Amino acid sequence: MIKKTKIEVIKQLSSEFSISLLCEIADISTNGYYRAINKKDKDKQIKERIREIYFKYNGIYGYRRITMVLRREGKIVNHKKVYRLMWGCMQG
Repeated sequence: MIKKTKIEVIKQLSSEFSISLLCEIADISTNGYYRAINKKDKDKQIKERIREIYFKYNGIYGYRRITMVLRREGKIVNHKKVYRLMWGCMQG
């Protein structure tokens, strides 16, 4: 099973079972589980901001310009991460 899927299953079952038990069964460390959840939340905020910038400039800005805008706003984001998140946003 893919790690992403395992984390989703653990989220769903966490109301019935302890997270440590579910992580042990799924062969994921509890630290890794919490890190994945926090990372998704962090990426979600950046994705939303990337979308706002992208549509503000009518789709003209690419990942390089969006990275510059984010840096001007004080967010430290690597251009490769912006590219990856943009690709993911436009896919789904």
